[in-house]
Amino acid sequence: MKQEIIRSTQNPIVKFVASLKEKKFREREGLFLVEGRKMVTEGFARGAEIQTVYATEKFLGAFPEEKTVYVSEEVFRKMSDEVSPEGVLATLKMPSVSLVSPTKTCVFLDAVRDPGNMGTIIRTCAACGVTDIYAADSCDPYNPKVIRSSMSGIYAVRIHRGTREELLSVLKDFPIVVADMGGKDVFREKISLPVCLVVGNEANGVSQCLKNAATQTVALPMANEMESLNAAVSLSVLLYTLIYR
Repeated sequence: MKQEIIRSTQNPIVKFVASLKEKKFREREGLFLVEGRKMVTEGFARGAEIQTVYATEKFLGAFPEEKTVYVSEEVFRKMSDEVSPEGVLATLKMPSVSLVSPTKTCVFLDAVRDPGNMGTIIRTCAACGVTDIYAADSCDPYNPKVIRSSMSGIYAVRIHRGTREELLSVLKDFPIVVADMGGKDVFREKISLPVCLVVGNEANGVSQCLKNAATQTVALPMANEMESLNAAVSLSVLLYTLIYR
């Protein structure tokens, strides 16, 4: 049976999918986008709630037919957030995540605003086996740039969102380790796991609220008068140091 192909960029389905590139529509619909063959394939493999796959003709038969809608190259460019789109994306249902206490080492994002940083942090957490990420006053974790940077890590973590006070209330019995340049050398400090590792805003660092809640404050040693590292890089080094040393 010949597959019908959507060829008009004015098609309501096309406009709906394109709208999900904006936060207000993602939140209204409870859906987000993943793009690229690898990301979509891994979504199926990991049991993500994939609603619909949108693909160009070159992906004919690559995904379950009952979930796939085919579109022209022009239409796909309208829906895509990529500069050079591969030709396949999917809409996924946002997971429902309850605000609960962690059971093992976790991460707290305190006003991390850069989508690339958040996506890299999600990817690192997934690689380290960290399941729970708590995010206060941070960028939308379902921003397409975050999803792209996470490299499928988004499927492996739970992101708990709330105010600092709400998140701290479920972490009240958990040791909190803050990353701050005024802290002690992490390579010389004795830190017993599990802990909640806090990384702060790219420009202003960790808020006073989180500093006040800290059990320990640690820093990475810096040579050549360097003052700091990128937030995602800092968290990656610290997390690997804490978990694998």
